[in-house]
Amino acid sequence: MKWLRRKHEDVSRPIAPGEEPVCEHVVLIPTWDSAADIGRDDAISGYRCESCGTHFTAEEGARLRASESERVSRRIAS
Repeated sequence: MKWLRRKHEDVSRPIAPGEEPVCEHVVLIPTWDSAADIGRDDAISGYRCESCGTHFTAEEGARLRASESERVSRRIAS
């Protein structure tokens, strides 16, 4: 359960003035342009990060999803 302790430590650490929190964009919610396309992977128009609310294009979201496990592993190891 080492990762839980690290997560708790990260959350409880105060953010210094002028320091921006870093979002790993791990939870990406797909968006579609029409209701008829919902559920079709080939019709995804973009992604929204559930944590910080940033919107990404379909290409950016696909890139982030492909590197997700690497980014999470790097974050846990630090």
